[in-house]
Amino acid sequence: FHFATFVGGIFVACSDSNGMCWSNDGKNWVQSNIATGSFTHATFANGVFVACSDDNKGLYWSTDGKNWAQSSVTTYRFSYVIFGNGAFVACSNSLKGIYWSNDGKNWAQSSAPAGNFSHATFANGIFVVCSSSNIGLYWSTDGKNWIQNNATGNFNSATFANGTFVACSSNAGLYYWDASTMLKQSNLAPGSYYCIAFAHGVFVVGSNAHGIYWSNDGKNWVQSNITTGGFVYVASANGIFVACSYDTKGLYWSNDGKNWVQSNITTGN
Repeated sequence: FHFATFVGGIFVACSDSNGMCWSNDGKNWVQSNIATGSFTHATFANGVFVACSDDNKGLYWSTDGKNWAQSSVTTYRFSYVIFGNGAFVACSNSLKGIYWSNDGKNWAQSSAPAGNFSHATFANGIFVVCSSSNIGLYWSTDGKNWIQNNATGNFNSATFANGTFVACSSNAGLYYWDASTMLKQSNLAPGSYYCIAFAHGVFVVGSNAHGIYWSNDGKNWVQSNITTGGFVYVASANGIFVACSYDTKGLYWSNDGKNWVQSNITTGN
């Protein structure tokens, strides 16, 4: 499975090969009417679920998370979908740029260039998307008209907190911007960073080989007690951060994002 979330009153999960599944309690799962295919991400807004196909079947929509229909986009791979300012925004992974929709069913191509985009976030009235085609970050207020930021490179993830956007790149390091849309490089040397999260007043980022870093402001970073290893995902809930290793070291947890402990899962990617 690529992704699971609780939205619209139910759990929805995106499978790597078995389509879409749903659950009322997160324990007992039911196959939706889409029983095959790879899906990467899903969201819910305005009474509509939207899911991204990863095997060139475009975008799907549903009103209940159980019964899905193909949207007006029936081809191309998509990696991420979000909602903000009255619009859905979907990131293509087939060199087709960014699509937008008012209803999640009927989609149009935006002004963004025909590159691959891997992640999106919406905060402070602004969409921000991360390009994996070495063309940096783009931002928009409406999801239709996009402006390139001042940094190039492949970007994997972005988040917003405490009045600051922070974005991590796989080849250009960590960047931030606050009062304007002008990107500034953080104190971390250029390198490869995969994932970023914010909770409990702390930003946390996972690197591809140098462990986990933390920051109070997204600008000045400190290395945690985990100084080696690659981490591909960081999340927080119920007062705990969890980080996913991709080099056979399992899962780690932390109460503060600064001091980490290996969980009982000590192997596996």
